[in-house]
Amino acid sequence: MVRKEFQLHEVIFKEDEYQLWMYSICEGSVDIYSGYGTRKEKKLTTLTVGQFFGEIGLIAMMPRTATAVAAADTVVLE
Repeated sequence: MVRKEFQLHEVIFKEDEYQLWMYSICEGSVDIYSGYGTRKEKKLTTLTVGQFFGEIGLIAMMPRTATAVAAADTVVLE
């Protein structure tokens, strides 16, 4: 696994992007949105330490179904 660090409000990945990565949260929290940056923006959930996300892109090779955004001053992912 590769360790990555993000800052508050930094986009980790965007809805409809293709990526073959999934992430585990080591530090901080991550907000998950649909329609991020549009007038239809909706926060779906907040994920915290020990949770993982992005598995659909890895397992099904599908585009991202939501946008992930760093929700803490420092977010560390593996």
